[in-house]
Amino acid sequence: MTESAVPSQLVVPELLQGQWSSLVILTFGAELGFFESSLLGQLSQVPLRVILADGEQLGAKLAEATATGQRWRRANRTYVAGPIRHQRSAHAKVIMLAADREGLLVVGSGNLGHDGYASPGELWSIFRYHDESPGHLPEFVAARSLIDGMARRGLLDPPVVELLGDVWGTAPWIPAAGATDPLIRHNLDQSLIEQLADKVTWPVHELVAYAPFHDPECAALAELITRFSPAKVTALVSKGTSVDPEHLNSVLSRAPTASTEVITVDEYPKTYIHAKWVHLLGQDREALLSGSANLSRSALLRSAETGNIEVGLIREGGRGDFTSIYEHLLRTPVADAGELGLRIRPSTEKEIGQPDHPILLWSRLDGKALTLVFDREVETGVELSATIGGVVLEYASIQTDGTTVVVQLTDKSAAMVAEGGAVEVHFGDDEDAACHAWPYQLAQLRGRLERAGRREHLARISRLPDNETELIELLHELEQSLIIDAATAWRVAKPTVPPPEAEGEGSSISWEDLDWDRVRRNSRYTGYLPRSHGSGAALSDIQLILAAISGRLGRLGVFPPTPDRDEDESDLAREGGTESADSAEEHEDELEDEQARRKLSISTKGRMAWNRFIRRYAVATRDDKFVEEMGPLVTATNAAIFSNLLEQLSENDYADAHRIIEAQLAVWELLWGSPAGRDGVLEIAADDERSEIAARLSEAEVQAAALRAMVRIYDHDLDEALSRAIRDQVRHLIVDHEFGLDERLLQALDPQGSRTPTMLAVLTEIASTSSQQEQGDCVLSPLGLSRFAATREVAEVRRSRAGRITTLKADVLVIREHVPGLSSDDVRAALGRLAVVRRLAGLDYSYLRIRFEGNGRDVGIWDEGGDEWKLLIQIGDKEIEGLALDPPWPDWLFVLDELRDWADARRPIQVVA
Repeated sequence: MTESAVPSQLVVPELLQGQWSSLVILTFGAELGFFESSLLGQLSQVPLRVILADGEQLGAKLAEATATGQRWRRANRTYVAGPIRHQRSAHAKVIMLAADREGLLVVGSGNLGHDGYASPGELWSIFRYHDESPGHLPEFVAARSLIDGMARRGLLDPPVVELLGDVWGTAPWIPAAGATDPLIRHNLDQSLIEQLADKVTWPVHELVAYAPFHDPECAALAELITRFSPAKVTALVSKGTSVDPEHLNSVLSRAPTASTEVITVDEYPKTYIHAKWVHLLGQDREALLSGSANLSRSALLRSAETGNIEVGLIREGGRGDFTSIYEHLLRTPVADAGELGLRIRPSTEKEIGQPDHPILLWSRLDGKALTLVFDREVETGVELSATIGGVVLEYASIQTDGTTVVVQLTDKSAAMVAEGGAVEVHFGDDEDAACHAWPYQLAQLRGRLERAGRREHLARISRLPDNETELIELLHELEQSLIIDAATAWRVAKPTVPPPEAEGEGSSISWEDLDWDRVRRNSRYTGYLPRSHGSGAALSDIQLILAAISGRLGRLGVFPPTPDRDEDESDLAREGGTESADSAEEHEDELEDEQARRKLSISTKGRMAWNRFIRRYAVATRDDKFVEEMGPLVTATNAAIFSNLLEQLSENDYADAHRIIEAQLAVWELLWGSPAGRDGVLEIAADDERSEIAARLSEAEVQAAALRAMVRIYDHDLDEALSRAIRDQVRHLIVDHEFGLDERLLQALDPQGSRTPTMLAVLTEIASTSSQQEQGDCVLSPLGLSRFAATREVAEVRRSRAGRITTLKADVLVIREHVPGLSSDDVRAALGRLAVVRRLAGLDYSYLRIRFEGNGRDVGIWDEGGDEWKLLIQIGDKEIEGLALDPPWPDWLFVLDELRDWADARRPIQVVA
């Protein structure tokens, strides 16, 4: 909702309530005393607080503070007080509060101070945004474009620009561009009067204007009259208006009808009216320009290139839509403005001569390095000293590079600067050759943001804590950081609406109920996207998790928290449904020791919660709609995280093995596809995403974790369905190009080569597993028969070996049903399939015999060691001999055979003394 705030009812501090992540204030004048005494306590829970004020005005305030001994220790340490270094006045007035799903934007006429923020003489407009009510997003985008535009023009100090990256990171729903016809307008590129003229294309019957300041010739008012040709002009003035009455009367005489009225605030007649507006009235339309711009050339008629920096609101409405701005005012007509004693107020600006020494523009403290940036080059070797609070700072070295000087402070001096306050720099012994700055302490400022949103235990995901409390907290933090299923997506899109209750497995949430664009704008989603930490933005939760998994936390300057054994325990089972963890609860009542009973109860809760968490994830990975909406990069990133997490849950027995293995299977199918024909995310991802996904999977060592999991799975007694699914997936992965089971992967996993043969043997065992039904179907189905059409018999057979006839007992497959059209090729193929079945079953396949009893005397024999023939097929009275069988060995078997040969060749040789 947009409001034309009634000045007598608006007190800005009352608007600042709420849970916010960042605050940005644009102001001309900055009363830092008011900010610290009246606002800072109220904003204590807002991590990032940035004040951007007119450079000359802020410089004067800080110089006054230095001269009077005020240290302002919090400035640029817990909040930013940065100058806008514009050639004319940086006059915009904006207050923006933002969080990851909502924002508050206040635009108007007041400066940071008691008079500007708590006086009835100002005019403000208020805009609110929420993910569920995004109507005023264009206004926030316009405000950001003003701030970013000043940064691009070099008007803001580089440390401030860096920190603004963190500000926008707290509100990912505010894009950098793309506002469509916003109410908020700035003049960085086009003057406000031009923008007003572009909007008002209808005939203007009346012009009403007020501002506390006019230019000496009333040129801005004159241009308004010329541009819009109103039939009537009403110039509003107050007793404090800065205007030349003669020029005002002269300009008003150009209009067909003109009048001057004095305004005062009803019930507060002594109030200084600092509001500004231009009101255009047509036959059935009205337009209102309000904001920061006075009635002056620099404010209204010029863009920022040659004028001030201003911000305004241009609104249109029907007749009477803007009467509220006059309701609190008393309007008294006057015949001549000169009778009021009005005059142009003389400028308070003082001509400041250009000093003959460098002027300190800004400084920053990074650890013990104090960087000083001046307005001109500093000569190498110049005598320079710095003090804080009158104490000379000691340093170990000083380095000069053009306009920049870097001072390496001692520990003691660095600690003094870190406490806050102005650093005063002197050149030589000249006391007048001194300048000062409040060092930006970005580590301190960012630390507030990191502490406010910190997930204390995410950094420990690479090595799960063995303390129950910390494990509980880690699960809660993962719940708050990841988007793993429909329920978490719902909480992102509709944080104030509980998700519908699920019935049974899966989710009852309708996809049409979710605004996926809102999900993708949320910081929880954008945290998955590639972002350079060097750009100045703080690590997202996802970046922190990935860095922890890949062992890169130290390089990023992040370290896991020291375990606190005294924290209160939380209820880990508060999320999800009511699955049991094996049969632990059944035995709980049998425990006689109360302490042991309490410990098992907590562990049961933990196992239940982890079971639910990983089950929800596994179910969601098979939801094609969810995977499609989240996109390949997000789903692959979740898979990398869960790959690491599941392996540790298995090693530590923190969740049920069956649940873990189901989820591991889901990870493999999601990433690399399934034998049922599902494509993996690496196949469906675009080229740019595919490279990022591959990098994340490589850093997280997901393939290696999958191999280790396969070896561990071999020791578990699984139900038939899961065992078959694992077997089929292992077969698929062995030959999948994207998975990449090759010598390089095995060598990385086992550099010494001692464990590789065992791993390959286990993979072979898993892949070879088959039931008797599958074995029968493999041989008989291509013949159009069921497994019940044949039986196995043991018979004595005669074999020729090296000229001698021997007998042995051998398995014979007897097919009792008739096979129509049986050919020799059919028999050869059946023998080949039988060879595959017997080899995979670990049985001898050097002698094979199939007797087609339903077809009479038809038979097929394979005798690998036969003297005269190896293959003999009899169909009716016809016999066919051959030397080759050519079984249809599966591709995965060829891969494993080659890898076993390679592994055997590199196996370490044990020397026995």
